[in-house]
Amino acid sequence: MTFVVKESKKEARVAVLMYGFLRDYAKTAASFKKVILASQECSLFFFGPDYTDAPDKNFGVGRRDDAGFFIDNPKSKLSKYVKVKKDDFLKTYKDWLVDYQFHSTPQSSFIQQRELLVPETEWLFRLDPARILSMFYNMGGVIDNFFKYTETTGERYDVVLITRSDLAFYNNFSAEVGENEIHIPLGEGFDNNGCKPLGNAPVYYYKNMNTGEYIPGDRTKSFNDQVIVLSYKSAYHLRNLYNKVKACLGRKVPPSPETILYLLSTDANFKVITHPEWNYEIYRAGKKPIENVLSTPDLSKIDPYHPILKKASDLDLAMPDFKVAAPFANAFPNLKPISTTIAPVPGNFSGEFVGLQFDQLSPRLQRILNFQARFMKPNLINKMKHKTDLFFRDAYNPLTKAIKYLYVMESTNKNRNN
Repeated sequence: MTFVVKESKKEARVAVLMYGFLRDYAKTAASFKKVILASQECSLFFFGPDYTDAPDKNFGVGRRDDAGFFIDNPKSKLSKYVKVKKDDFLKTYKDWLVDYQFHSTPQSSFIQQRELLVPETEWLFRLDPARILSMFYNMGGVIDNFFKYTETTGERYDVVLITRSDLAFYNNFSAEVGENEIHIPLGEGFDNNGCKPLGNAPVYYYKNMNTGEYIPGDRTKSFNDQVIVLSYKSAYHLRNLYNKVKACLGRKVPPSPETILYLLSTDANFKVITHPEWNYEIYRAGKKPIENVLSTPDLSKIDPYHPILKKASDLDLAMPDFKVAAPFANAFPNLKPISTTIAPVPGNFSGEFVGLQFDQLSPRLQRILNFQARFMKPNLINKMKHKTDLFFRDAYNPLTKAIKYLYVMESTNKNRNN
C-alpha cells in the first residue's frame, strides 16, 4: 500500500480503521497485513461487537423469483452469534493495533431503532435496516474513537482508510489523496474465470426540497461501502456518523448503505474517485482459499483434454441432438453443443434454452428433489431452485451429481418433445 499526500507529494502516515463483526478475520489476516499494513507506516484501530456471526458463501442467495428479485432476503433473518476470541484477534494484529474497543450492544437495540425510523413498507430488497444501523454503529464507533485518540495523544495522520476485517486484499493499493476527495474501489471479487467485474452497487433516487439534497434516479450513480480512503481532515466530516445515518433514515433517504454514504459524501462536497486497480474480495466460509485456471470453466476452452475434466466428466449426460446455451453451458461444461437447435420453449430463450425452472419440472421430480433437499442447507435449496446454474457449478458431491443427472435428463426430454 502506498498512499501519498497529493498537496505535498510526501508518503502519507496512514490510520487504518477496522470495524464490525470479526467473522473470518483469521482467513484474511495474512493478505490484510501484507497489502494494507506492512507496506507503509500504519496504525490500526478497531471497534466492533464482542460477538459475531458466521455467514457462508451462500449467504446472499436467498429466495428469489425467476427474474432474480428477492422474495425473502436471508440477511434479514436472525443470525446465530458466538463470542469473539479477543485474545486471538489482538495477537494477530498486535504489531499494528494501537487502539481498540469491543462492545456488547445487542442487535435487538438496532431493531428497536429501526422500528422508530423505517416502517417495513419502506425497506428495500426485503433487507431489514437494522443491519444498516448495526453497520454504521460500528463504522461510526471506530471513526469517533480514532479522533478521540488523536485529540488525546496529539498524534496526527495524513490518510484514513476505513474497512472491514473479512476482506482479502490483492496487489498494491495506491493513490494520491487530496483534500475533499473520497477514494473507493471499482468492483469487488471475481467471476468464475477469475476476472474482476467493474462496477459498484447503485445508489437510489432521492430528492428533498427541505434540505436541497438530490440523488439522480435510474441508478446512474454508484458507490462502494467496503473500502474508503480519505484525508485526515476530510474524515472529520464522518464524525458522529451513526447519528447522521439515523437522521438520513428519518428524512426518508433510501435504506441502502451505499446510498447513504454517497449522499453524505456529496453533502460534504467530496469528489468521488474510483480505483478499478484495487483488487479485493469478501471472504465467506466455504470459499476456496486458493484457485487457479484448473477450477474455472475456461479450462474446457484452453485444455479440453485435461485429466481434471475427464475426472469430473458429465459425459454420461451428453446428448447428440440439442444445443446447449447460457446459462446452462456454464453449468454443464461437458455437455457437447452442436449446431442443431431445439424448438422454442415458452417463457424461455427461443431455440437455445435447455434447463427448466424448478416449477416446470414434473411433480415426480420435484418430490424427489425436495426429498433430497432435506439433506442440504436452506441456502443451497434456494440456490437450486432460483440460481440453478450456480448450484451445479458450486457443488460436486454424489448427491448433487444425482440431482444434476435427473434434472438434465428431464429438461432435455421435455425440450425435445416441444
